[in-house]
Amino acid sequence: MLQDPYGIGWLAARDFEGWRWHLAWTREGLCYLGADGEEARAAYLGRYFGMVCWQAAPALPAWLARALDGYLTGETRTVPVAWTIRGTPFQLRVWEALRAIPYGMVWTYGAVAERIGSPRAARAVGQAVAENPLALVVPCHRVVGARGVLGGYRGGTALKRRLLALEGVHGWR
Repeated sequence: MLQDPYGIGWLAARDFEGWRWHLAWTREGLCYLGADGEEARAAYLGRYFGMVCWQAAPALPAWLARALDGYLTGETRTVPVAWTIRGTPFQLRVWEALRAIPYGMVWTYGAVAERIGSPRAARAVGQAVAENPLALVVPCHRVVGARGVLGGYRGGTALKRRLLALEGVHGWR
């Protein structure tokens, strides 16, 4: 057996209101949360956590189920779990900026670009937002287009609308 510096990782899925959330976690914490399918999860984990021995979890641990359900039912405004994220230096700057967007508010891609000190990088910000591996923990659903357009979401625009509505944000086309 290979010696593995990261140990064992666990994979699970959780259904909520017709959407399936795919999750992965290691001893470091939650490392993937997305409603975009197993393929996206596998690609991210393969790229950044390739040394982890992944196993299907028999069930979602209670601590993680409570945190996820608390956010999705509106009981909490965050997903309060230990987490770890990996990406390029630019992605990490974007994802850190997304964590500063207050619950119930939206920022444009351009505003995020300004926040990270790269005001001409709105499109690159959009790509980094699209590759966010920790939806809800890093609230990429709170980023919208400059002209009042909802913009995309890997879990689909219906889910993005639902998450924004949960936070009291309505009226997106």
